[in-house]
Amino acid sequence: MAVVVIYWKRIWPFHHSQAVGIDAPKGIWRYVDKDIMIMWLKIFISCLPAGIIGVAFNDTFERLFYNPVSVAIALIVFGLKRRTRVKKPRLIQLLKFHITWQL
Repeated sequence: MAVVVIYWKRIWPFHHSQAVGIDAPKGIWRYVDKDIMIMWLKIFISCLPAGIIGVAFNDTFERLFYNPVSVAIALIVFGLKRRTRVKKPRLIQLLKFHITWQL
């Protein structure tokens, strides 16, 4: 949610264009940013396959994955995998890390 708040002006496609002259957008494009609308269209199209598969196989997914045994197995397997991959940071590396507030 914080990302949406920070980048709201960049991702909201509706605004009034202040451009004038021959290159000024005409018609509805005076109020809609074409590039941002194309981005949202691509996001919508890329979400369609997951939505269709989710609706089509909803009962199968619930039967296979929404039970205590499969959840326990997934937690154990991914917990062990994460434990073997994560390196513990050394104190010296932690002291060298500085957080700054810059955009």
